[in-house]
Amino acid sequence: MSRILKKVGYALATAIPISLANIPSANAVIVTPDDARLFGLDSLATVPVPEPVNLVDFIQDRDAAIALGKALFWDQQVGSDGNACASCHFHAGADSRVKNQLSPGLLRVTDPDGVGDADTTFGDAAGLTASAAIAGPNYTLNANDFPLHQLADPLDRNSAVTFDSNDVVSSQGTFAGDFINIPLGRVEAADTCGPADPSLFHSGGIATRKVEPRNTPTTINAVFNHRNFWDGRANNIFNGLNPLGKRGNLPTAVDANPGILVMNPADGTVATVAIEIDNASLASQAVGPPLSDFEMSCYGRAFADLGKKLVDRIPLANQEIDRADSVLGGLRANRGTGLRNRYATMIRQAFHDIYWNTVDAGLRFTADGEPLPAGTVADATNYSQMEVNFSLFWGLAIQMYEATLISSQS
Repeated sequence: MSRILKKVGYALATAIPISLANIPSANAVIVTPDDARLFGLDSLATVPVPEPVNLVDFIQDRDAAIALGKALFWDQQVGSDGNACASCHFHAGADSRVKNQLSPGLLRVTDPDGVGDADTTFGDAAGLTASAAIAGPNYTLNANDFPLHQLADPLDRNSAVTFDSNDVVSSQGTFAGDFINIPLGRVEAADTCGPADPSLFHSGGIATRKVEPRNTPTTINAVFNHRNFWDGRANNIFNGLNPLGKRGNLPTAVDANPGILVMNPADGTVATVAIEIDNASLASQAVGPPLSDFEMSCYGRAFADLGKKLVDRIPLANQEIDRADSVLGGLRANRGTGLRNRYATMIRQAFHDIYWNTVDAGLRFTADGEPLPAGTVADATNYSQMEVNFSLFWGLAIQMYEATLISSQS
């Protein structure tokens, strides 16, 4: 029976009792959903979607949060140089591009003690792909390049190795360079960053987009993962700040008082509060790529910088939105590109005001949420409560959107 279960595409239902007397023989053929149910299998449509128990403490309008999350997920304004989350998750939630998708073994570990030993050369020992082409940045993959580890007899793991490379087929990300600043005002422009480093990822000495050292997993059904990222570092507990869960709430040399800014509605004061949101691995995952200098960001950008960049902008300002889009179609601007409301309005609609409503008080903060003296004038060096808490809005809103990406009849 185990052989048959491995071959079918149905999800294992979590609580379907099975009578051994009713189990079909091992030779039974599964054709219809009813056949599968005899094995205790059923569609994902019957499985409850995991959700934080304290979600209502943060989100006041679910539909508004889903719309905000979808806009953020697809918006090319997010990346320092034009990458959106969807740039790598556009094809059934994954990445099907073939050009400039090869990364060398940057995560190689050869030391028995686990010390990293990055390999910065492309291809096999001769610098070639399996199709005998010269491997390197900006290479266009073809079917003959796979698999990256080949045996004389694929059915015998002990047979002679005919090709081997520790390269990774992944996703092209950012050009990177050091972050300088974001353009202020209601403009749709890229971040101001230093020059890209062409030492590794380049073509003829001209920098190409970096390629991540791990490939892009699908977002479809990812809400059912207890943890996300290939190494599991996207914790099931979301701290509103980063992927690290409870560990991310511990004081560090960089931030002695981590947490999100919460307003006391009684007197308008704001305090830094460490939070824990369970069943939120997707939120923990979502806050990783926007600051990664391999994926979406120039090196050194803070989430508050991303908040400052986006809150006053038109979502998807330079991208067309289909009238028939099930989430954003009714919110599109008449011109066909962008939405009617700016990101600040969408955040206000989706989240409780204790996480963003200090505008009238004129309170300003550092990027990590430390309060600045009363009367501090808003400028490029300080941030509003909404901007500082942008990682919270980003993570939960994208989780709400991705939780709708379920292949329910699988």
